[in-house]
Amino acid sequence: MWDVRSSKLLFSAQNQKTVTACRLLPNRLLTASLDQHMKVYSLEDLSVTHQWKMAYPIMDFCIGDGLLAIGGSDGSFEIRKYNKNV
Repeated sequence: MWDVRSSKLLFSAQNQKTVTACRLLPNRLLTASLDQHMKVYSLEDLSVTHQWKMAYPIMDFCIGDGLLAIGGSDGSFEIRKYNKNV
């Protein structure tokens, strides 16, 4: 994550491969990557609060109304329920 005003790196995701998607929620940042991981970061201290490993590299995801939709590079598609407090 870059600060465009100062041109400085503020945060680097803790993924082993390319991050393919990210979403900003109140107090949370979610990332998905080709390393098969989805991670949830706290915006307070940028620590990983939750993470999931999928069976496939993740290309994109969508989150809303208590559901998480995940699309994989192999054509996989999942819809999961999630705890809105995560």
